[in-house]
Amino acid sequence: MGAPHTQEKPADQELKKPADEGLPPSTLQTYLNLVQQYLGVFMIDNAKWLAERCVADYPSSSEAVYLLALCHYRTGSPRAARQILELSNAPSSLSMEYLIAVCSYEMEEYDRAEDVLLRGCRNVYRQSRTDTSVATLDEWILSTSPCPVPNGAAGLALLGKVCRETHRTQRAIVYFRMSLQLDPFLWTSVAALAELGVKYDPSEFFGVRADSPENQQQHQQQTHPNIAAGNSVLQAKTPLQPSTTMETPAPPASALPSRRSVRFETPNLTPIPVNASMAETPPKSGMSTIDYHPPVPVRRAAQVASRQYYPPSPETPLTSVTRSMRYLRGLGGATDEATPGGGRHLFLSSENKASNAAAQPRPEEPEKPLAEKTLPANAKVHEILEVLSVASTAYQHLCNYRCPDALRVLDSMSPKQQETGWALHQKGKAYLEMNEFTSAQRCLEAMQSIDPSRVKGLELLSTVYWQLKKEMELANLAHIVVENFRNTPEAWCVVGNCFSLQKDHETSLVFFKRSLQLDPHFAYTHTLAGYEYMANEDFDKAIKCFREALRVDDRRYNAWYGLGAIFHRQEKFNMAEYHFEKAVSLHPSSSVLRCNLGMAQYANGNTSSALDTLAEANRLDPRNPQARFQRATIFTSINRPADALAELERVRDAAPREATVHFAMGKVLKRLGRPQEAMKCFLTAMDLDPKDNQLIKSAMDKLDEPDVDEEHMTVF
Repeated sequence: MGAPHTQEKPADQELKKPADEGLPPSTLQTYLNLVQQYLGVFMIDNAKWLAERCVADYPSSSEAVYLLALCHYRTGSPRAARQILELSNAPSSLSMEYLIAVCSYEMEEYDRAEDVLLRGCRNVYRQSRTDTSVATLDEWILSTSPCPVPNGAAGLALLGKVCRETHRTQRAIVYFRMSLQLDPFLWTSVAALAELGVKYDPSEFFGVRADSPENQQQHQQQTHPNIAAGNSVLQAKTPLQPSTTMETPAPPASALPSRRSVRFETPNLTPIPVNASMAETPPKSGMSTIDYHPPVPVRRAAQVASRQYYPPSPETPLTSVTRSMRYLRGLGGATDEATPGGGRHLFLSSENKASNAAAQPRPEEPEKPLAEKTLPANAKVHEILEVLSVASTAYQHLCNYRCPDALRVLDSMSPKQQETGWALHQKGKAYLEMNEFTSAQRCLEAMQSIDPSRVKGLELLSTVYWQLKKEMELANLAHIVVENFRNTPEAWCVVGNCFSLQKDHETSLVFFKRSLQLDPHFAYTHTLAGYEYMANEDFDKAIKCFREALRVDDRRYNAWYGLGAIFHRQEKFNMAEYHFEKAVSLHPSSSVLRCNLGMAQYANGNTSSALDTLAEANRLDPRNPQARFQRATIFTSINRPADALAELERVRDAAPREATVHFAMGKVLKRLGRPQEAMKCFLTAMDLDPKDNQLIKSAMDKLDEPDVDEEHMTVF
């Protein structure tokens, strides 16, 4: 099947006969070799100058034009690179089309990128529709060899990114799945699926399956001491309370769902259909079994690992081709035909006429040690696929807020893999979601120590310091990131958190804006800026920030929560309930989110639903006193003081030094006709918080007066 082409151009013939200028063919190859060498040693300017000379002598050479465009792309000039490719008279190649698409994507011209990647496919597909065996375009792409999409799996992954940026989530999921079916090593596609909330079996892509958390818990030698601890006691004060109320002396966790959070969870999605050969069931025996006929994902992975799938990069030594062919023969999967979804040539023309004879064999390398030779070839690929399978399982758990499961899977990785920046980053993120800030601090600080070059995750470490009120540590971290990573959005996010902890909201917003200048798509900073505007009671700007965060990532639950909190303050209870429901749907295991949803339901007059929601919030985290306190508020309002007192007694046991709880108990006891006990509660409340003694004294003075209906108790 012919591959797509951008425009009608003559086939690339410059390697088969001398150019019109009379230069010998070897001059072209010498130019190309020199450009490739200087690209390999990062002398980009030198490579670009030679590439310009090469294009001047060989203007119809696809290789020369591609390398010149690549030099411009490597120097951060995607617009210049695309212009060179589009204005060239050289025959189009799949590599050139792919680079045009990459440049268009980076320039945020998503329609253009998609058109370049799919135009040729659609044309050929329409011509093949007369064949009744051809079903959908997606199935045809997967079954065509080589893949008609430029650069095969990489092109499909780029299509997924384009669809994700243009908010076509379902199409993005399809393309990411297709890319993984052709190249199981595409971790970026795996991560994208998890972030979009897709639930998948790792064996679908990798041919191996990570053990279930239950099996891992039984077999792993190391256990995680802190997983069973659950969530820490959340601070009782919510962002919806009036500023005059009293605070609970609880640990420094905010009742806000950790505002610096990760994005996660959507409903399950059905995988796209594939042909029978691609749907082969992987073995169930796990990693220890090496089959003479490995499953399709393993064979595909072997083709990619042997450098037989993608065109070689300019820096790839040609000796790898011969060595890779021997490797594939060891798998029994190498043939003279092109592999599904890919090609073997750097410049496969649009007419698909590149000759296999162009690749000249090179002297073979010295033989490998006997121990390595005796290891079956697919075992080497299997080992890497197992790492991918375990990592993807952990990341999927984390993206669905199954944090204890994610930690168990991460602990099942090899010790070397556990001691990497990525693994420690994910552990820290999991602990942060569980509000175990001390454990999160330990993991993220270890990440920083083991991988000082890693900037991803440092914004989470700043969040941990913010939650623990560690001003010195946060200031030191801000100094480090500005000194080493000043051109990253994470660095200025850390600095913004530093000033936020000092209650300097205006300065904090200045640095958050700097973070967004570096990356306007950094949803984390948009969300933090929204909370800073909330702290300044600038609700219009806060709403704008939260909506911008959701435009970038509509699964950011704490942005939905922020909008709900604002609408609740503005007494727009219907809108508040809607936004809290969206937040709960994304993070259903959050007790704090359900607690705020229950408050909004009660404000809307849905008393029964509110009580049920608050009961579920208490079930999710029995140590969160806020849920019981709100139930007591509702019981008081519907004239069920005995039930209210029972709830308040449980809250008092959890937060014995919270003045608001004792004050509320006094009011309930007065209603129950127990004035002496009510007086005792009022006096205790006054001792705990003397600044509100006027309110408490007023209640004490009215202790002998008939009880009157009051709106509801103060939120603590």
